[in-house]
Amino acid sequence: MYIRPRWQWHAVLWMLCGIAWAACMAFGTGGSGVAVAMGVVTWAVLDERIDAGRGQGHFDAYLPWLWIHRKNTSGQGNQVVDPLPGYRRASHFMAQVEWHVALLCLYLGARDVREQFPLWPCEHEHPLADYPGAPYRRRRRCVGLVDIADHLGIDHGHEIGSDAPYIASLDLLVTVQRKNGIGLAGIALKPHDLIQSSEPTDRVNERLQLEVACMNRYDATHVVVDRRLLGQHTGGNLEFFSSGSRIQPALQVETLQGDFLARFLDVASTSSINEGINRAARGTGLDQLSANLLWRHLVWHRRIDIDITAPLEIDRAHCGGGRDIARAISRELFGEEPQ
Repeated sequence: MYIRPRWQWHAVLWMLCGIAWAACMAFGTGGSGVAVAMGVVTWAVLDERIDAGRGQGHFDAYLPWLWIHRKNTSGQGNQVVDPLPGYRRASHFMAQVEWHVALLCLYLGARDVREQFPLWPCEHEHPLADYPGAPYRRRRRCVGLVDIADHLGIDHGHEIGSDAPYIASLDLLVTVQRKNGIGLAGIALKPHDLIQSSEPTDRVNERLQLEVACMNRYDATHVVVDRRLLGQHTGGNLEFFSSGSRIQPALQVETLQGDFLARFLDVASTSSINEGINRAARGTGLDQLSANLLWRHLVWHRRIDIDITAPLEIDRAHCGGGRDIARAISRELFGEEPQ
């Protein structure tokens, strides 16, 4: 949650960093595109967004800092506005790869995924300070990105045409249950080729430096990934199986699910996935649509082991093998497996 005394930033910012904001400096192409499309972002506009709850809350109460609308379309990829599995609120992803990685995080066991998360320029509460129902209740204050940038010798930047500070945003801030309690993982979606071909002083690398420093102050991990994490099949598989994340009450009966699972595995491991679903449907009295939905539900909740990165071939035998892959991806994204 971000708390400020009715925008006393004017005085605070100049005292802290003593920076004369450069008239044409934007933090990055994504941010500048939004600013241009939406008009000049003034102090009053920032104040209005914060009062509306942007960048604050958890789960369905969270509102991303950046929203997608007709005026800020991106050329970087297909944008997505759609609820994530288990959510009612609309999520705003600037590119399809962000959506797929968010789905992957939830599939791997993340507690919460907050997209377009603001990295506040001034002092603020820790992003987990108000996490509901968790032992993490320290009301710890965190240094703002302006101070971090000043310490690193990086120009923080401001909104185009305004003296208001640029509000940087992290692609995904993920809440996970770690071995030592609730924690955070920051994920940046950036093409590795772009990073490797850029100079250390190029804006893309400066931005990543600031993100890493900010995550360190949150006791969070930080990783940069691109489409190569997903390969050719993972994104489509996640879309398909996440459609079974919610099922009607009649399919939520544990004895039914256990019976269906046992029958499916008994047949699918020696015959085919499709035959396993059909036999399990007949044995449990389910119609074909309900059986397919329950199968997707059990895969999404990882009760049926499947390699999410491989092509889905339902006319072949079920062979599992996905748990080791899921563990490896979890370690890459979160630093450890969610508990």
